[in-house]
Formats: sequence, structure tokens, C-alpha cells
Amino acid sequence: MSRRRRRSQISKAAPGGALQGRVVFTADQVAALMQGQSAGQSAAPMARPEEWFRSPFGPGMPLTPAPINTPRPDTDRPEPRLWDYPVSWNLDTGRKRLVPWHVLRSAGDAPLIRQCIQVRKRGLTGLGWDITINQSAIEAAQADGASRADAETTLRERLGPDIARLVEFWSCPDRGNGLELADWLGSLLEEHLVLDAVAIYPRQTYGGGLYSLELLDGSTIKPLLNERGGRPLPPHPAYQQIVHGFPRGEWMADAGEDGSVTGLAADQLVYRKYTTRTWTPYGFSPVEMALVDLDLYLKRLGWMRDEYTPGVQAETWMRIPAAVSWSPSELREYERALNDDFSVNRSRIRFTPPGAEPDYGSDAGERYKPDYDLHVIKLVSSHFGVTLPELGFSEAKGLGSSGWSEGQEAVQHRQGVLPTARWLEALVTGISRRYLGMPRELQFTFLGLEDQDAEVADRIAEARVKSGRLTYNEGRDQLGLPRYAIPEADKPAIVTASGLSFLEGSLAMREAGREAAERMAREGGQPGGPSEPKSGRDQEERQDKTGDVEKAAVPGSEGSIGPFPDEYNQPHVYARDIHSGAGNCVCGRALSNPKHVEAAPGVPTPEDRAKAAAELAAFRRWARKRVEPGRQFEFAGHRDVLLALAPDLAEDDRVTWKAAGPGPKARAVGGPVGAPTTPWPIITSRC
Repeated sequence: MSRRRRRSQISKAAPGGALQGRVVFTADQVAALMQGQSAGQSAAPMARPEEWFRSPFGPGMPLTPAPINTPRPDTDRPEPRLWDYPVSWNLDTGRKRLVPWHVLRSAGDAPLIRQCIQVRKRGLTGLGWDITINQSAIEAAQADGASRADAETTLRERLGPDIARLVEFWSCPDRGNGLELADWLGSLLEEHLVLDAVAIYPRQTYGGGLYSLELLDGSTIKPLLNERGGRPLPPHPAYQQIVHGFPRGEWMADAGEDGSVTGLAADQLVYRKYTTRTWTPYGFSPVEMALVDLDLYLKRLGWMRDEYTPGVQAETWMRIPAAVSWSPSELREYERALNDDFSVNRSRIRFTPPGAEPDYGSDAGERYKPDYDLHVIKLVSSHFGVTLPELGFSEAKGLGSSGWSEGQEAVQHRQGVLPTARWLEALVTGISRRYLGMPRELQFTFLGLEDQDAEVADRIAEARVKSGRLTYNEGRDQLGLPRYAIPEADKPAIVTASGLSFLEGSLAMREAGREAAERMAREGGQPGGPSEPKSGRDQEERQDKTGDVEKAAVPGSEGSIGPFPDEYNQPHVYARDIHSGAGNCVCGRALSNPKHVEAAPGVPTPEDRAKAAAELAAFRRWARKRVEPGRQFEFAGHRDVLLALAPDLAEDDRVTWKAAGPGPKARAVGGPVGAPTTPWPIITSRC
């Protein structure tokens, strides 16, 4: 009895398993901790208006904060935490990630994901690169009055040795492992696209110089936090490397752009992520974004694979008469024996119980259509900024005769290649300034991206000049080109369909035109002076110009001087279709004459030429990048206008035409100085 009583007392004295392995504080210890916290880290609350408390149904008096961070000495109030991080974050070895690193590594090797990664890597590693002078340095040099070309030449002469030194280093940034820049960037992009955790160790020589930039496995690096949830600053450790479940090394954050750091440079680590979020120190890679869509794709792929797995598809059904009294086990045994003898591959013969009738779904054919597979592929590839043609798939419909879409190419460049390239340029430029002493006038630049940027910049500059917001010389200044030595280039003008209209004096010209039109109406429409007929000499001059006085008197006829008063004396272009005889005075819009505003049938307007020039520029870009045999480009504009701009299109077998011209090609007739040659007669006259 005594032994039983002693054993029961021991079991009662032991606490339950819920507290095993934990630190248990007594009530006195808890009170001491609370008292120490309130005494050492009490906050100085801000002033609170009494109206908050007194007003009926008011907001109420807010609680006084109980800070958990150390207050600032100047305000006696703590700075805010960047995020509500888990307690003892720095003690954890990184095993509590929602998506483990090995899952991302495995997903990155899935067939479709791997193909998207390779497309993105090829698009960036295949670009050229150089160390160039940045725009701010050129603008600062131009502040002294030098032209852009002279400023750039002066900077390049001064910074030439630094450019050569930096180009030599970045040709092989990881000398220890023998990785040239293309290979080094490929490994970096692998960490970015799969993990979004790029860890670079700047390996130093014993003399303090940079020997190589070694890429580390980003899944082994764990970011540490300070008390506010941010990155600890030097000389405190900011990163640890977790290997075999335990920290094996720690490093400081990399130095500032001025190179200043407390401690040894060999203790620094460059850690970057592309997607930054406030509530976690980790990034969010495209592979992690695509996990849900990838799961759908893999299940769809698994379903298709099961279609070709033996024994999964019932091709033939055997109905058992009701008179047969087989048990389920006998039915299954006979079915198995029959299939072993007759069936091949996935086809199987199934036996139904007596009285059961098989029923096939009506949507079986819809499940095999490729449209859904393309939809799933689009979902996955969209996270990487990759289009279907880059993966080897073609759309059912698209721009161009072969299905390639210029719009898709522009979207892919804008969403995929360009942002990542700019991020890499900033990363390499920052590393060069911190560890290689690169002057601030220089930057790392990918070549080949400026083609797309220049096209956008040209369109913006053209729109600003044509709308009068910039003069022609101001636009050339932005491009670094020499100025025009004519006064008109320094005057704002608006480019319309009928030509160039300067803003200066345009209102006075319009008023004068209105008054002249009213005077013509009062005086019988004579284009001469008021009640003064044209002299014989004037008629002879007009006859010399047109060859026919009667013909010249008809407004809108070929060679006429226009139906406008002599006071305007503005140069204009009159075009007539030599096949239909239809004509149009294309300066009518500028002079506000309602008789000749609309283009005559068959006569191309300046808008047609502008559209043709834009489409021709799109074709030139397409031809530079898409030169595969058999691929063609379909023009939708005016064929004759396009051939006038680019006669070589007539012999180009890559060109097809969606719309033809108004008729047979006409003989090109010379026009005024500076006017382009077209298949229609161009007659210079005066309005």
C-alpha cells in the first residue's frame, strides 16, 4: 500500500506534458519582468484632446502605447516596427518558410517552367554590354555651354582608363570558377527566377582588392533582422549561411555607394531580391508565383499521360445477361483473364454487373482540344513575361500572315526583358561603384535595348514638335544633334495634314483670311483687288503658268493658282489623280477654305503617308528580328504610297498586301523642293 501511495503521489506531483521542455516563470518573476519593462521602456504619449472623450458618441480616448522597442532619446517614443516579425526570428534556422526552397528548385525543373527560364536567360545573356557615360554626367558637362558631342568626347578621354579597367574585370567576373559574364549572368538569373534570392560574395585578395564575385546558393542564406524588423547595419551581422541545419558563417551588409564600411571588406555579402515586400525579408520569384498554375498544368499533363498508361481506359464493355449469376470476384477474375489474353496498351475490356448499362459522357471530345492546353500554358508563361511563339507554340489568330504579333513582342519586351535588364544594370553598377571604384559618371549598360527605347523617344519627340510644345532646334538639342541655322527652326509650329503652320501670327492670318473672303463675296468673287479687274499682263502671266487661261480660271483645276485672294500668297501643293481627274488643294485645311478641305477620291492624303511611314517602320523592325524563311509581313496601307516610300518592297518576297492602290501605278511627277515623289502629279502654286 505504501508503494502504491508513493507512486500515485509522484504522478500527481509531475506536471502535464503540455509544459515539458518550456521555461516556466513564477508569479514573482513575471511581476519583476513587467515592472522592469514599464520602468525602462515607458513611452511619452502625445497630447490627446479632451473632446475625443467628452463628445457624445465620440471616438474615445486611445490607449497609451506600451512600446516593445527602445525609445528614441530625443522624443522618448520608439520608432515603428517595419513588420510584425515572428519572435526570435534570428534563432530560427530558416525551416519555417511557407514554400520550402527545395519545392521551388523542383518546380524550376518542370518542363514548361524550365523552358520559360531558358527563354528569359537567353534573351538577357545574349545582349551586348559596355561601360558607358550616364546621361546626368553629359548634362552636367553641357551646362558649361558645350555641345553634347563635345561633352561626351571630353568625358570619354578623361574616363578612358577606368572604362578599360572595368570592361576587363566584367569580361570574367568570377575568375576563381572561370565564369565569363554570360555564364555568370545565367547563374544569377537562375537564382532570381527560381528563388528570388541573389547572394554574391565579393571575394577579396589579402591586399584588399576584389578578386572575383562568387554566386552563392540563395537558399542557404538567411537574412537577419534588427529590433525594428529591418536589415542590421555594419558592423553587425546581417546574413547567416545555414548548412546542415546550423549557421556556418555570418556576414555584414554590403557597404554604401561611397565604399565606407565598418569592419573588413571580406566580411560583406551582397544579397538582392527583385520583388520586395514589407512583411518578409524574402523575395517572391516567378516560379513561386506560378506554383498554382503549374499545379494545374502538371495535373493536365498527368491526365494526358494516364491516357497512354496500360489499364486506365475502358474501350469495350461486356454486358452480362441477368441470367448469369456471377459473383463480383468471379466477374473480376474473368475480366482479368480475358484482358491478359486479348488487350494491348491502354485498351481494356470491362464487364458490367447484370442489369448495368454503360454511359459515356457527351463532352469527351472537348477535353482533347488543344485550346485548353494553350490556355494553361499561357497562365504559366505569363509569370515569366514569355509569349507563346517564344515557346514554340502558335496562336490560332494573330497579326501578320504567319501569326506573329508585333504587339506581343512589344509587351514581352516591356514586361519581361526590359525591367529585368534595368534591374541587372543597377545591380552591376552598384557593385562596380562599391568594390571596383567606378566613377559616378559611368554605368553598366546592356546594348540593344536602346532600339526599342529610341523608337518610343522618337515618337514622343515627334509628337511634341508637331504639337508646338517644342521647336525643331529644341528637339535636336535633346537628340544631341546640331541646330538648324534658320530662324524658322526656333519658332513653335503645328504640323497639320496640309503642312506647317507657325503659331506666331497665325491668329492674324486667320482674321485676314476671313476678311478677304468677305471682301471677295461682296465684290463678286474676283481674286484681284476691290472692284479692280485683272490686267492683261496679269492674265498673260497666268496663261504662262498654266498654258490655258480658261482652265486656270476654274478653281481646283490642274495648275490653278487656287481660289484664294492674292494677299495670302502662301505656297501650296495641288494634287490631281491622272486617271480619274479628281483633284484636291491640300492646303485648304490650313487656310480654312471649306471648298477644298476633303481629299478627292483616289488622292492620298498626308494622313495616308503618315500611316504608311509608320507601317514601313514596323516592317523594318520586323525584318531585323524575324528573318526566318517562309515568314511574311502583310501591309494594310495604301500600296502605291508604300511603294513610293520604299520601291524595294515590290521585289521583296516577304511582303504581302491586304489592300491595293486606287488603280494602275501612275508616272511620278516632280513636285516642289523638299516634297516627296508620289505616283500623282504635284503642282506647286500660290494661294
